[in-house]
Amino acid sequence: MKFDDKIGSIQQIITATNIGILRRQAILKELNLKKNQTIIDIGCGGGHLVEKIAMCVGPSGKAIGVDPSDFQINTAKERCKHLSNVEFLCNAANDIDIEDNSCDAVTFTQTLEYIDNVDEILSEFELAPSIDIIPG
Repeated sequence: MKFDDKIGSIQQIITATNIGILRRQAILKELNLKKNQTIIDIGCGGGHLVEKIAMCVGPSGKAIGVDPSDFQINTAKERCKHLSNVEFLCNAANDIDIEDNSCDAVTFTQTLEYIDNVDEILSEFELAPSIDIIPG
């Protein structure tokens, strides 16, 4: 399945609805976030979840949004410009350059269907012994 700017626009509209809000609340509940944690959101889209994660982990924590779409990353950066503890990477999920064992949890929300080799991506994050993978 190809993800383009048109699909990205539709995704951003859906994410702003009550269903999107309820989904983010459910994900945040599962993540059980604590201050100072570092969390990665793979397929972060327009940054709605990254924004909430950043607020939950506080200024000493970090929220990292990853998306291969310039359109999505630019939207996410604009949404989160008021937060100092966010980082965005415009990369494919299998091309993330962060230090091993540097994050506390990873979340994927409606993302895996766009990834050709899901096993490769999941094994990348399973290398960290204590990492939680929370599918959205």
